[in-house]
Amino acid sequence: MPKIVLLIVTLCLLGSCKKDFRSKTYTLKEFNHSGVSGTVTFKETSNKTITAVVLDAEGLRIDTLYHTHLHLGKPGALTGTLIYFRELRTTTGVVHREENWSETYENALQSNTCFTMHNPDFFTNDSSGYVLAGNTGANAQ
Repeated sequence: MPKIVLLIVTLCLLGSCKKDFRSKTYTLKEFNHSGVSGTVTFKETSNKTITAVVLDAEGLRIDTLYHTHLHLGKPGALTGTLIYFRELRTTTGVVHREENWSETYENALQSNTCFTMHNPDFFTNDSSGYVLAGNTGANAQ
């Protein structure tokens, strides 16, 4: 009987040792009177070499493809693309998308990065072609 009690206590203790993962949310800025608003969140994962990048946005046009990226640099001064949010479209005007980034959470917070969502009718890599954008990581400080 004592072995069963020890097993139950051990299982209860292990179950209560769940790690609370850290996260940091960045509010994005509407561009060009698009009516689009949203946030990007960097979330720590159980895999220490991966950070989840979560986009939540609303005000999107239905059944419209939006080119959406996490970049090195700042909006209007991009120096590289880290993540493509492929085939980003919605049937409701609201989107929740999570992509994995091969970067530790600590490095993600210190990154010189930004997020951009491009105008589906006028694609450019400067602010005149954005509907939603904002600094992330160290650029947001």
